[in-house]
Amino acid sequence: MLCVRVVIVFLFSFSLAVSSTVFGQDKPPLPSKFTKMMQRAEQGFAQDAVALGMAYIRGDGIPQDPGEGARWMQKAANYGNDFAQTQLGMLYSNGEGVARDDQIAVQWFRRAAAAGNLFAVHNLSVMYFLGRGVPNNDSIGFQLALRAANGGTAPAQSNVGWSYLNGRGVQADPKEAVRWLKKAAKAKVPTAEFGVGLVYDLGRGVDQNYQEAIKWYQKAAEDGSSQALNNLAVLHRFGFGFRQDSDEAIRLFQLAAQKGNSEAHQNLVDVYLKDKNDPVQACSWVAAARSRFGSSVQWIDAIAKHCTDDSAQPSVLAATK
Repeated sequence: MLCVRVVIVFLFSFSLAVSSTVFGQDKPPLPSKFTKMMQRAEQGFAQDAVALGMAYIRGDGIPQDPGEGARWMQKAANYGNDFAQTQLGMLYSNGEGVARDDQIAVQWFRRAAAAGNLFAVHNLSVMYFLGRGVPNNDSIGFQLALRAANGGTAPAQSNVGWSYLNGRGVQADPKEAVRWLKKAAKAKVPTAEFGVGLVYDLGRGVDQNYQEAIKWYQKAAEDGSSQALNNLAVLHRFGFGFRQDSDEAIRLFQLAAQKGNSEAHQNLVDVYLKDKNDPVQACSWVAAARSRFGSSVQWIDAIAKHCTDDSAQPSVLAATK
């Protein structure tokens, strides 16, 4: 098993995502401003319905209740408000406050996109790329992403960059990929910051430059990218742009693993076996990976059978070669 650097990934991010955290069930009397807002919303004022919907979704000044938020957002969407239509599409795509239904999500994204909402255009492009609610069609997905990107929607700019990097829906063009990724990275889109780090790391569309790669990986990591943490750890482990440092690599791999990065779990198994000669710790990370990912990650079962008891643990090293 070789140390895994996240190399070619296709990363998408929905816009206007809402929190899935739900507060307690107690519902104290509504503040007077919300009562008045409800009255106006019932009379057809879409902005008041949107404000109520967002307040319930976020728990902003009112007990959080995604179901009630979805009800008010539906009302605003029916009034023709394109922000509400986009947000309602998000709720259906995430199954928050309503039962998940990708086809209904696509319907609302289409309505908002037809009204010119570029976040909806971006989200619709993601649905085509992922084949959710519509048949997978990378070409349509790319054209929609490009439309949103040209309008200044930063997550779409990131996805256009990844499309050019991977040749998905468009002919691969690393230089064009770099141009779009840098546009989105300026807006602090983590997938784009990671992408800029990756192209400098690998020398794709730019001259290889580990210091630039480190700079952008660090930005992406600060903004929540587990992929960036994993790749920084790889650079530390092998001494690319850093002094070689297995302990720092382990620290960063662990941070990435805590965020659910499967490559980081695999790398922890590898580094504990080959750098630390510690099959017990290696097997503990195999167990952690199996607990988190089940059998959905290919390498887990192949190695886990060598970690069934203490006497078998040393054989895990042979299994990873």
